[in-house]
Amino acid sequence: MSKSIHSTEVEQAIIGSILINNELIDNTVDLTDDDFYLTQHKIIFSAILNLVNNSKNADIITVLEALTDAQLKSCGGIAYIAELTKIPSTLNFQHYFSILRNYTKARKINTIINYSLKELSNLVFIDVNSSDQLDAKIETDLFKLYNKFHEKNRLSIPELIDNFIVFWKKRNHHSYLQDL
Repeated sequence: MSKSIHSTEVEQAIIGSILINNELIDNTVDLTDDDFYLTQHKIIFSAILNLVNNSKNADIITVLEALTDAQLKSCGGIAYIAELTKIPSTLNFQHYFSILRNYTKARKINTIINYSLKELSNLVFIDVNSSDQLDAKIETDLFKLYNKFHEKNRLSIPELIDNFIVFWKKRNHHSYLQDL
């Protein structure tokens, strides 16, 4: 069984913490709905962010009011949103946020690697510049990712790639990565 590149519990803890204390959202750097893997969490977080950005309090009631009936149904209903606030404490919010961002980075690296593998399989080696173009695209994508997640305790791009290759080999045993 392969490990998913997300944590439902961490996503729930982040949303629940923010519903309890909207000021926690100020402690996040560029948190967006894209940081959430599950669609229902993307929808709920978008509603919270919209309320907070419009200087409104985001709690269970205001979020319920901000969602359409279809959105509420796809999010699991009133009971699910209420359940999100049943977290032990908001004190671990920064730790939860750090974990969430690590999952986001891993998913983005996964996307870059999958794109690269697809392009590699379509590469025409007769064209002298084809591998250089793919190399440049991968380097640009990784550089953008690196800049997006610029943190004090960040890994370098080579470290990110090395860590991801180890993870990928364990997960997929993909033939393109066997020689890396």
